[in-house]
Amino acid sequence: MSRAPGGSLLLLGGLGLLAAFVFAVLPRWASAPVVTTEATPASSPSAWPSEEPSVTTPPPREAAEPELERPRAAPAAAPDDWSAAVSAGFAALESGDFKSAGNAFDRAEALRPGAPAVADGLARARSGLLEQSLRAHRQRAEAAEAREDWSAALAEHDAALKLDAAVSFAVLGRSRCAARAALDERLRRYLERPDRLAAEAVAREAATLLEPANETKPAGPRLLAQRASVESLLAGVRRPVAVRLLSDGLT
Repeated sequence: MSRAPGGSLLLLGGLGLLAAFVFAVLPRWASAPVVTTEATPASSPSAWPSEEPSVTTPPPREAAEPELERPRAAPAAAPDDWSAAVSAGFAALESGDFKSAGNAFDRAEALRPGAPAVADGLARARSGLLEQSLRAHRQRAEAAEAREDWSAALAEHDAALKLDAAVSFAVLGRSRCAARAALDERLRRYLERPDRLAAEAVAREAATLLEPANETKPAGPRLLAQRASVESLLAGVRRPVAVRLLSDGLT
């Protein structure tokens, strides 16, 4: 019976600890969130995607400063375009169409500047076009000389010299045609105004001009006709005219 007080004390102490545990710890457990471990359908590896997938709204971006508009770079030229232009240029050279060749090589140069093949093609096109133009001027000049249209022939030689100041046919042709054009112009003036030959000074000028006109070679039909017409007019104004005087007996 002597152990009863000690046992009672132990019992009372255990009850006190139990009461403190109830009031202090249990409220915290009751307020803690309940965590469930059940997997959602979206995280299940065997679930099919829904017909309308969920859209995740991205976080708002900070407002960026507006960028200055930059010039757009020229689109890169397709190799096929350049090759086609070069091929067209050389084909035109072969056919003698130098103008079309130059246009084709200009397109190729714009697509790829500095290409050696294009530079060679452009040089050949310009050379061919120059030669073609000079040939045309020479042909027209020779045709004009054949019909003794010396002014037209002179104009063709001048046009050729503007393209090439040293081309020989134009240098020689201009000298020849200039002298013939001047002679033709002076003879034509006497024939258009034959009344001027009535003046002795004009008649002497015409007679003096006939000397180089008779020495000019070759003399075509036009020059021969001009010389003959001027000579006839001079002979007419210099021919003596018989004057018959009748007296009325009073004078």
